[in-house]
Amino acid sequence: MDLALINTAVTSLAHIRQLGEAMKDIRDFNLVAAQVAEINSQLLKAQESLFAHSAQMHELQAKYREVSDELRKANEALAERGKYHLHELSPGVFVYRCGEGEQPVHHLCQPCFDKGTKAVLQRHNRWGAISIDCPICNKQFHTGEHVSMPELPASPSPFSRRL
Repeated sequence: MDLALINTAVTSLAHIRQLGEAMKDIRDFNLVAAQVAEINSQLLKAQESLFAHSAQMHELQAKYREVSDELRKANEALAERGKYHLHELSPGVFVYRCGEGEQPVHHLCQPCFDKGTKAVLQRHNRWGAISIDCPICNKQFHTGEHVSMPELPASPSPFSRRL
């Protein structure tokens, strides 16, 4: 046998072996590629789900901030309302009154205050009757107080004659 022929046969077998390994690598690559594609598909689904949950979380956080602000405002309004008590100004006439603390005694319009508006009532004298009036709704609250009219000095009648 010729040494060149044996050398060629060994080289051919080595190439066949390399070709077999390459085919095995290609087969393994194709198997891995299919698995990688499946993993990528699952990652994309997970990412889409994450974006959806992130959007929902953002909406919930916005609602939480809104509700927290409303609760804070409600607590402040409740604390403010707690400074006042319903007071019967005259029989059947009710206003809110504040007289405790640093503020001077004053009255608030009951209908306006129940609607959430703070309207300090202003004192008015109409024909001797004292009332306190709301500057917002113009409601008059009669106090039951009266201002007495000063007596005028008696003057002689222009029709009387002096004798």
